[in-house]
Amino acid sequence: MIALNFRVHWTLILFGIVYLFTGFLQEIGIFFVLVILHELSHTIVAISHGFKVEETVLYPFGGRAKIDGLIEEDPYRELHIALAGPLTNILLAILFLSLDQYSIFSEEIILFAVRANIILALFNLFPGLPLDGGRVLRASLSKRMSFREATHYACQGGKLVGILLVIFGIVVGIVWQYINITFFLAGLFVFIVALREEKEATYLYYRHLTRKKQLLTQEGVLPCEILIAFEATSLKEVTSLFRPKKYHILHVIDANWEKKAIIEEKDIIDAMFTRGPHIKISQIL
Repeated sequence: MIALNFRVHWTLILFGIVYLFTGFLQEIGIFFVLVILHELSHTIVAISHGFKVEETVLYPFGGRAKIDGLIEEDPYRELHIALAGPLTNILLAILFLSLDQYSIFSEEIILFAVRANIILALFNLFPGLPLDGGRVLRASLSKRMSFREATHYACQGGKLVGILLVIFGIVVGIVWQYINITFFLAGLFVFIVALREEKEATYLYYRHLTRKKQLLTQEGVLPCEILIAFEATSLKEVTSLFRPKKYHILHVIDANWEKKAIIEEKDIIDAMFTRGPHIKISQIL
């Protein structure tokens, strides 16, 4: 049995109040249900991958699931979970279109539901955190670069998306003389949450490193990647190249390119947490 724990964020309440005064009460209700279904799909897929979803916070244009575990440590699982939401909205749009011939709902409701599902799907596929597209981007980048770098680029994408949405809202208002605060709210939402994701990236990164030892214990075997660095290199620089689901062996050389030592990932991580990320490799030899 799936235990669901949804919490409505104050921004969604504000969004509802603003649109309530515009007379779109029915549309607000439909949109709210679609957001819940969108997030429910993330929850179901996360649970199917063995994660426990502690809570899902609902925002105006989506939500955020608090998952007990790091989906980010496995790019493939993060990719599957992220795509579940937009895919659900696309399927719902098709479903509502098929219902048109049965006259179950009025044509206005069906058109709104189809449009809302398409907007939710496309909006969430923008390539920037905290949107689903940002998680897809991070999962894709994590296959070729470190988790930390991938998160950084995904957060930058989110901030860019937020800025562009606000600019688009201004342009629409000037050119078409049509004021629609949706673009402003969406842009501010994405930008602010992207900033928060960026601040939390370091915390996630360290969790990611500590979980690597646990992952190796569970799996029994992991692919190995060899890195080479000068002994004057900092541990922070070294670990920035660590990739999810890979174990790293570091070959240390001096200024004359002579081999000094071989260090395992677990020793580098232990040194980072006991002595800090800015110490040099030479200090732990």
